[in-house]
Amino acid sequence: MIRRGIHHLLPLLPILFLSVQSVHAQAPADAPTTRAGRLVFVIPIQGEFEKALHLIVVRALREAKRQEADAVILDMDTPGGRVDSAIRIRDALINTEIPTYTYVNPMAVSAGAFIALATDHIIMGRNSSIGGALPLTIGAEGVGAAEKKFQSVFNAEIRKTARTKGHPEDIAEGFSNPDLVIPGLKKEGDILTLTFDEATSLGLAEYQAETLDELLAREGLSGARVVRFQLTTTDRIARFLSSSAVLGVLMMVGLGALVLELKTPGVGLPGAIALLAFGLAFGGSYLANLSGYMEVIFFFVGVVLLVVEIYVLPGFGIAGILGILCVVGSLLFALFSFAPDGFSLTAPRLDMLGSAVLTVTAALVGLIPFFIVLGKILPATPLYRNLMLGPEGRESPAPAETAGAAAAPRAEAAVAAGQTGRALTDLRPAGIALLGEARVDVLTQGEYLEKGTPVVVVRVEGARVFVARGE
Repeated sequence: MIRRGIHHLLPLLPILFLSVQSVHAQAPADAPTTRAGRLVFVIPIQGEFEKALHLIVVRALREAKRQEADAVILDMDTPGGRVDSAIRIRDALINTEIPTYTYVNPMAVSAGAFIALATDHIIMGRNSSIGGALPLTIGAEGVGAAEKKFQSVFNAEIRKTARTKGHPEDIAEGFSNPDLVIPGLKKEGDILTLTFDEATSLGLAEYQAETLDELLAREGLSGARVVRFQLTTTDRIARFLSSSAVLGVLMMVGLGALVLELKTPGVGLPGAIALLAFGLAFGGSYLANLSGYMEVIFFFVGVVLLVVEIYVLPGFGIAGILGILCVVGSLLFALFSFAPDGFSLTAPRLDMLGSAVLTVTAALVGLIPFFIVLGKILPATPLYRNLMLGPEGRESPAPAETAGAAAAPRAEAAVAAGQTGRALTDLRPAGIALLGEARVDVLTQGEYLEKGTPVVVVRVEGARVFVARGE
C-alpha cells in the first residue's frame, strides 16, 4: 500500500516542468515582440569566446525564428575558443532555416573559422583573414596540437560542416589538417589561413564589404531593423547554473534529498529541497541549450518507478533498476547535447560526454559522505527527530505521558539487543516504541513501520536504539 509520504512528493514533481516552462517563455527584455518591415539579427562574436557564447547564439536564433527574421549575421572578430562551445554553435546554425551570414570583421581564426563554415554565406571585411583551425589542447607541457586521433575526427567534422553549407571542402579541411596538400596553395605540415583576397578568389567568401551597412545593402537589406544581441542577465544565470561544478553540487543535493524523502515518507521538506535543486539544474541546462523536456520527462518517470518499487512492489526488481537508469540517464543527458543528425560519438563529443559522466559520477560519489553524516550524526540530533516525526507522527499525549517521553532517553541504558516491544508511533524511520515499560526513541534501518507494529531491538549504539519488525 502506498504511504502518505508519496502524496507529499508526487505533487511537487511538476515543479520541474513549471521551472523549465517559465524559462522557455522568457525572451530578452530588449527584444521587440512585433515585427515592422525587414528584420536582421546581429550576433557579435568578439574576442576569445568561451562556454557562454553559445547561449547568445542559441537565444538569438530562437528569437529570430519567433519573429521571422530575414537574416542572422555573425559579426566576427575572434582568435577562437572552446571546441565544445563551437560545436554547439555549429549545431544551432545548421539547424536554423533562417539565412545566416558570417561577416569576418576582421578575423575568424581557429574555432571562429569552424563556426563561419556553419553559416550560409561568408563575407570578408577589410584586411580580414580566416583559417588556422588546428585543434589545440592544454596539458602539463603547455599548449600544443591535439593528438592525431582527435585531429582526424575534427578534420571530418570541419569537412562535413563545409559540405552541409556548400563551402569548398578542401579549403575548409586545410584550416585544420597539417597533412593535407593543396597544390599551389598549401604544402604538407602547414595550416591554411586565407587573406580577404584569397578567400574571395578561392570561392570561400562571396565578396568583400567595408562595413556591415555595405553588407546589408548588397544583400537587399538596407533599411532593415537591426537587433544586436548581447549577454543578458538570463545568459549569466545560465552560465553559472550550467557550469560543471554548480551542476554537480545541485545534483548531489537533489539526489541526497530525494533518497531521504523516499526513505522517510510523509516529511515533505527533503522532497521540496530535491525539487528545488533539480529544478535549478534542469532549468540551467535548458537555458544553456543542453537539454529540453525529454530529460525532465525521463527524470519524472524514473522517480515514479522508484516510488512504485519502494512502496508498492516487494523487493528490488525491474522497476527499481529502470527508475535508477532513468534518473541517472536524465542527469547525464542534461549535460550533453546531441548532434543535429542524432547521437554522434565523434572525438569532440566524446570529450563532452566524458565531462558529463565525470560530473554525474562526482555527484554520486559525493553522496557517500552525505549519507555517512546522515546515518551517524543527524539521527541523534533533536532537529532530525523533529523532522522525522513532525506533529503528525506523535500522538497527543497527556502531560504525564509527555514527561515520560521526555525522560525516554534515560531509559535507553537498560535497552539491549533482542528486547521486544511495539511501536507507539509510526517509525519513519524515527519514532517512539514501548520496550518493556519504557517509552524509547528508536530508529529503524530505513524500514517504515506503522504504529502498533511489533518490534525487536537489533542493536544499540550509544543513545541510538535500532529496531526491526518483530513477530
